[in-house]
Amino acid sequence: MKLGKVAIVVADQSLSWISCQSISANLRKAYGLAAGDCVTYFGFPEENSRVGTLELARQIFEFRPTTIVFLDHLPHPAPLIHAIDVLWNDLPRPKVVFHVYGDFTIYPFQWMSLDFLLRRYQVAFVTASPRQTVLVRNFLKPGSASVFTAAFPVDSKQFYPSAELRNRTRKLFKVGRRASVIVYTGRLSVQKNSVQMVRLIGDMMQRMSPNAYFFVAGAVDELGVPLFQKKPCAAAYANLLQASLQALTPYARRRTQFVGNLAADDLAELYNAADVFISPSLHHDEDFGMSPAEALMCGVPAVLTDWGGYGQFIQDEADGYNIPVRL
Repeated sequence: MKLGKVAIVVADQSLSWISCQSISANLRKAYGLAAGDCVTYFGFPEENSRVGTLELARQIFEFRPTTIVFLDHLPHPAPLIHAIDVLWNDLPRPKVVFHVYGDFTIYPFQWMSLDFLLRRYQVAFVTASPRQTVLVRNFLKPGSASVFTAAFPVDSKQFYPSAELRNRTRKLFKVGRRASVIVYTGRLSVQKNSVQMVRLIGDMMQRMSPNAYFFVAGAVDELGVPLFQKKPCAAAYANLLQASLQALTPYARRRTQFVGNLAADDLAELYNAADVFISPSLHHDEDFGMSPAEALMCGVPAVLTDWGGYGQFIQDEADGYNIPVRL
């Protein structure tokens, strides 16, 4: 699909998840490189009101794009597309591109409201992994829309292998050159299996090496599992994590560190210091996985569940290992 004159619709408000913030910023850079001066950005109003939506539709219509790209996962584009369609009236419709995230299946009624309207457009859905492409295609009638797979981009100027970063970060954490360093980054939650991860890695460190370390970067997820009727329990889960840490042997406990949320530069340093990245996530909408992608960009092999988008990362033994998963 040739893009032509491109209107990219983005979220004005700050996206809640750090991974989505990275994805959005990286996609904007990618479109800037691909389409250059042909790209103009339009932001959803923060209050997401009806008046603001109508004004945004008018701005896009006056721009007369040949392609409209919806970049972020929220707000849902349905109200804006309805407003745009009224303005276009009898004029040739632009192409419409949706970047699809893991929450695609949470909004069936919003997508269904666009069913007949979108039949007048050339539509493309862009997913982040082959498995998600299959999922999205299962919701569409054959020939009704194109579905492409394009992995979320990682900024190679931020995440890259560096011997200098490795040595400097290991000195900072007082880790010897021959020590084994295991790293996890991301949210700490029930569906990420964070408590089980601490227990298993702590037990493994006790047996595998006289000189091993485990660094955990991220914040406790306050979401809970609302889709499965499990209410948010951030404080309780934080206590479970601390209990799992205290239950380790003194050796494993001393060498397991929770380092909190880290900025991108600090994450790059931590990845470079690592010997392996691990994520036992079974999160319901794990469509891609920015943390594994960033770690692999830094040259770190990964041990991942074979779940959702995680299954795409391990191509051979040099990349790491997928833990088999079944329902």
